[in-house]
Amino acid sequence: MQRRLIALAAGTAVGFGAAAPAFGGQPIAASGDATSVSATAADLNGVVARAAPGTRWRFAYSPNARMRRGLTLTPAVPLHGRVVAVERHVSYLRPHTRYFWRIVVLVTAGHRTYVVDGARRSFVTGPPTRPVTPPTRTTTTTGTTTAPAPGAATAPPAASTTTGAPTATTGTATTPTATPAALAR
Repeated sequence: MQRRLIALAAGTAVGFGAAAPAFGGQPIAASGDATSVSATAADLNGVVARAAPGTRWRFAYSPNARMRRGLTLTPAVPLHGRVVAVERHVSYLRPHTRYFWRIVVLVTAGHRTYVVDGARRSFVTGPPTRPVTPPTRTTTTTGTTTAPAPGAATAPPAASTTTGAPTATTGTATTPTATPAALAR
């Protein structure tokens, strides 16, 4: 298990080096997978090994690949144990967005705080989850059409309007034409 954790931890240490803390070496911060990814939330997972007393962890995430702009840090949580699997639910994410994230381990030794970053990982949030319901249409037709008597004046056509639809239509009426034979009667 210890070798697997070391292989997973491709993170970098900031502040360690020749002056490593006296607790026995650099802790291991391994960024795991993002699970339960939805349109606006995800669960970030990781493992911290070789944690000394006073070690805290948190996650850093951002839609910016360099993780400098838009960076959000979860609250730092103390560790209780030397090998700990950690998880944090993050929400209020943007739909259809790639987020970059990593685990950050904070080790306090004396008056100094050392930072160990896990490997940077990414996930993509899903599409927005709005229910799509088709619009309800109500159709009402008004007006009547009557044929005019032969030789009578023609009234304007009655209007036909559809309510709730994007367009309205009007009807046309035709006037019967009188032939010379019909007038001779």
